[in-house]
Amino acid sequence: MNSFLLSTVVGSWRDWERGATAAEDGGVLGTLFRALHVLLRDDHAYREFNAAQLNRVRLVEALLLFCKVRETHSLTLFCTTFRRQAERRDS
Repeated sequence: MNSFLLSTVVGSWRDWERGATAAEDGGVLGTLFRALHVLLRDDHAYREFNAAQLNRVRLVEALLLFCKVRETHSLTLFCTTFRRQAERRDS
Protein backbone atom coordinates (compact mmCIF):
# COMPACT_ATOMS: atom_id res chain seq x y z
CA MET A 1 0.00 0.00 0.00
CA ASN A 2 1.36 3.39 -0.94
CA SER A 3 0.39 5.48 2.10
CA PHE A 4 1.63 8.72 0.55
CA LEU A 5 -0.60 8.18 -2.48
CA LEU A 6 -3.59 7.41 -0.27
CA SER A 7 -3.18 10.56 1.82
CA THR A 8 -2.61 12.64 -1.33
CA VAL A 9 -5.84 11.34 -2.88
CA VAL A 10 -7.81 12.32 0.21
CA GLY A 11 -6.10 15.70 0.39
CA SER A 12 -6.90 16.64 -3.21
CA TRP A 13 -10.61 15.84 -3.10
CA ARG A 14 -11.62 18.97 -5.05
CA ASP A 15 -9.68 17.79 -8.09
CA TRP A 16 -11.11 14.28 -8.30
CA GLU A 17 -14.62 15.19 -7.20
CA ARG A 18 -15.05 17.39 -10.27
CA GLY A 19 -14.74 14.34 -12.49
CA ALA A 20 -17.05 12.12 -10.46
CA THR A 21 -20.66 11.59 -11.39
CA ALA A 22 -23.53 10.26 -9.33
CA ALA A 23 -23.75 7.22 -11.59
CA GLU A 24 -20.27 6.06 -10.61
CA ASP A 25 -21.50 4.29 -7.47
CA GLY A 26 -19.88 6.72 -5.07
CA GLY A 27 -17.16 7.96 -7.38
CA VAL A 28 -13.60 8.13 -6.14
CA LEU A 29 -14.62 8.49 -2.51
CA GLY A 30 -16.72 5.33 -2.71
CA THR A 31 -13.81 3.47 -4.30
CA LEU A 32 -11.48 4.71 -1.57
CA PHE A 33 -13.80 3.46 1.18
CA ARG A 34 -14.21 0.08 -0.54
CA ALA A 35 -10.41 -0.23 -0.77
CA LEU A 36 -10.05 0.64 2.93
CA HIS A 37 -12.68 -1.95 3.77
CA VAL A 38 -10.71 -4.61 1.90
CA LEU A 39 -7.38 -3.59 3.48
CA LEU A 40 -8.80 -3.55 7.01
CA ARG A 41 -11.14 -6.54 6.95
CA ASP A 42 -10.80 -8.98 9.85
CA ASP A 43 -9.48 -11.87 7.74
CA HIS A 44 -6.86 -9.84 5.82
CA ALA A 45 -3.38 -11.30 6.39
CA TYR A 46 -1.79 -7.85 6.72
CA ARG A 47 -4.61 -6.06 8.53
CA GLU A 48 -2.45 -4.85 11.43
CA PHE A 49 0.29 -3.65 9.09
CA ASN A 50 -2.25 -1.82 6.92
CA ALA A 51 -3.81 -0.19 9.99
CA ALA A 52 -0.37 0.90 11.22
CA GLN A 53 0.44 2.41 7.80
CA LEU A 54 -2.86 4.28 7.71
CA ASN A 55 -2.27 5.56 11.24
CA ARG A 56 1.25 6.63 10.29
CA VAL A 57 -0.01 8.93 7.54
CA ARG A 58 -2.92 10.07 9.75
CA LEU A 59 -5.49 8.98 7.22
CA VAL A 60 -8.39 9.16 9.67
CA GLU A 61 -7.50 12.77 10.46
CA ALA A 62 -7.25 13.53 6.74
CA LEU A 63 -10.66 11.93 6.12
CA LEU A 64 -12.25 13.92 8.94
CA LEU A 65 -10.71 17.13 7.62
CA PHE A 66 -11.94 16.21 4.15
CA CYS A 67 -15.49 15.79 5.48
CA LYS A 68 -15.33 19.10 7.34
CA VAL A 69 -13.95 21.07 4.39
CA ARG A 70 -16.30 19.41 1.90
CA GLU A 71 -19.33 20.12 4.07
CA THR A 72 -18.25 23.74 4.57
CA HIS A 73 -17.65 24.06 0.82
CA SER A 74 -21.09 22.59 0.05
CA LEU A 75 -22.75 24.88 2.59
CA THR A 76 -21.01 27.92 1.10
CA LEU A 77 -22.19 26.97 -2.39
CA PHE A 78 -25.73 26.44 -1.10
CA CYS A 79 -25.77 29.81 0.68
CA THR A 80 -24.38 31.61 -2.37
CA THR A 81 -27.00 30.03 -4.63
CA PHE A 82 -29.78 30.83 -2.16
CA ARG A 83 -28.59 34.44 -1.87
CA ARG A 84 -28.49 34.87 -5.66
CA GLN A 85 -32.01 33.50 -6.01
CA ALA A 86 -33.25 35.88 -3.31
CA GLU A 87 -31.55 38.81 -5.03
CA ARG A 88 -33.21 37.92 -8.35
CA ARG A 89 -36.62 37.77 -6.69
CA ASP A 90 -36.11 41.14 -5.00
CA SER A 91 -35.01 42.94 -8.16
